[in-house]
Amino acid sequence: MSQKRCFSYVRFSTSEQAAGDSLRRQTELARRWAAANGFVLDESLTLRDLGVSAFKGANMRSGNALNEFHRAIEQGTVTSGDVLLLESLDRLSRDKPRQALRALERIVEAGVDVVTLLDNKRYTASSLDGLDLMMALVTMLRAHDESATKSVRAKAAIAALDARFANSAHGPVRHIRPGRKLPYWISRASDGRVHVDRRRGALVARTVRLYLSGASLEQIARASALGWTKLYVSRLLRQVARLPRPGRAVTAWPIPITPDDRARLARLLVSRSNSSGRPSTVADNLLVGLGKCGVCGARLRATSYKRTSKIYRYFVCTGQKPDNGTAPRPCKGPASFPYLPPVAAISTFFIDAAHANAILARTPDAGLAVVKARQHAERCAKHALDAFHAVEAAPSAALAKLYVDAQAAAAAAQSAVHTAEERARWAPRKALQQLRDAASDRDVNLALRELCTDIRVTSTGPLTGKLRISLRIGTPLEFVYKGKYSHEPA
Repeated sequence: MSQKRCFSYVRFSTSEQAAGDSLRRQTELARRWAAANGFVLDESLTLRDLGVSAFKGANMRSGNALNEFHRAIEQGTVTSGDVLLLESLDRLSRDKPRQALRALERIVEAGVDVVTLLDNKRYTASSLDGLDLMMALVTMLRAHDESATKSVRAKAAIAALDARFANSAHGPVRHIRPGRKLPYWISRASDGRVHVDRRRGALVARTVRLYLSGASLEQIARASALGWTKLYVSRLLRQVARLPRPGRAVTAWPIPITPDDRARLARLLVSRSNSSGRPSTVADNLLVGLGKCGVCGARLRATSYKRTSKIYRYFVCTGQKPDNGTAPRPCKGPASFPYLPPVAAISTFFIDAAHANAILARTPDAGLAVVKARQHAERCAKHALDAFHAVEAAPSAALAKLYVDAQAAAAAAQSAVHTAEERARWAPRKALQQLRDAASDRDVNLALRELCTDIRVTSTGPLTGKLRISLRIGTPLEFVYKGKYSHEPA
């Protein structure tokens, strides 16, 4: 006797979702259902529409996975008695309810049942002749309305922004998306209009003049007295010059300089980026985006200087103003201190097995979040079950809508449980394993970002100091480091 087969159809709408948890979550739900119900999850068909919208039926067109599934039914590869697994009905379609219902009927009329995994509902040809038809229609109507509302709002916002800048003296602004972060020199008024901020615009214009006069990025960063870095100054200048960045469209924001200065700046940036210079002998900053001064909380910047045949590396607190002899330093800590001792202490601390176990033991908040998420999911599931019994006792459109809303809330709560469980179980372990396997400072930094929110360093001497590491989950870690000062060969 052949074992029963099931197929998993996975879909999400945008390519950005590939970096999230959607693919893993949908795949894991399908595997759990197959194991719990005695089915074999057949993966001979690749039923994945990744980055394909179902709002206007794109996933049903030729070349996409759902269309290939229909062809497999017609060719006999998928037969009566097989089951198609979906996370929810909106993965199948977000098209108009009648079109979405036709897509569902086309599958079940071939003898292939459809199971939605979040609510564990099974749709068959016979069940769609009863109450399930109403449930499916209400679910499809809600899914289509959600997508239609998002589409209308996004188009209206983009049209309004395009119209707002159509007659700008600096040219029309295109490809603006709602919620986009504005450039440093742009301010948004209470009515939504954007304009060049007078103070920041003057600072940017001064920055451009310094760069055109021959100042280096490092000199400009120091002169700003705002904690800027060379990388930030470089990106700021490229924004002003409207030079494209990889994978991003250029937006013609109003700029605080003349067109001639913009053209000169663009030519200078391009010529310097194309020139070949000496390769850097200094590794990346291991604590970039994480390191902060333990005294004032300002960002730590890594710097270096060369003397004879040695390169000496230091951390510099950006809370220190330039030492011009007129203004007191706002930070009472040292202006700079050696780079290697705290970095070596951090690297060895996380790799040590005893410390790793201590980190995992310091995450009770994650377990509490799982408990709370499960309790909320149980309440939502009970509410959905009560609503379903009410619909069975007295079928009506109002009660059916109430049930669908309760069903959606229960599905969202169950998804939150999966997320909380995954975070509590895997996030610290995964980051610690990445730290052990890291082959470069960049790899270490990425793993630390997954594990920590910031690392505060308080130097008490050339070789000693205190570290306070704020974990993403659980209580902070504090310890003292003592390291031998060393140098890097040139």
